[in-house]
Amino acid sequence: MIWHLSYVQSLLLFGVLLVLALCYELLRLRNIEVGFLYKELAKFIQPLLRAHEDERGVHRNLTGATYMLVAVFLAILIFPKLIVVTSLVIMLIGDSFAAIIGRKLGKHGYRGKSWIGSLAFIISSIIAVTIIAILLEQGAHYLLSAYAAVVAGMLAEKFLPIDDNFGIAMASSLVLYALI
Repeated sequence: MIWHLSYVQSLLLFGVLLVLALCYELLRLRNIEVGFLYKELAKFIQPLLRAHEDERGVHRNLTGATYMLVAVFLAILIFPKLIVVTSLVIMLIGDSFAAIIGRKLGKHGYRGKSWIGSLAFIISSIIAVTIIAILLEQGAHYLLSAYAAVVAGMLAEKFLPIDDNFGIAMASSLVLYALI
């Protein structure tokens, strides 16, 4: 959810983006090329796909971006704005740092997720939610709840057998909702 958008505007924006992503996925998963647009999108999206999303050119799963849009849409639908913003920041910042640091420095881990990447997830997310707490003038209760949501997001990324973009957003949202 973008902070200055209303609930309905946020639902509409991310609903439209989700529908577009699902249409793209349908085309991609069925190997249907629809002229110029598909070819141009494929140039940018294909290199970003992870192994489980595109195994040797055989499209088997939805992309992480689509799972992220599903998570954003559901979070907006279910949770208050502060929880949505916090969980999405945890997902975007934490997952990005975990991927960058984990691929660069990580050697040992579980299910392809390195322990150093998990540590990068926690540190970067704690910094990000602390900044949110300061900017939005939230107190200690929010901050401690957000730290618990960071841990829940990292555990979801590392251990849940679902796409990490979806798991992080939903796990952190649920923990925040339970604690705030």
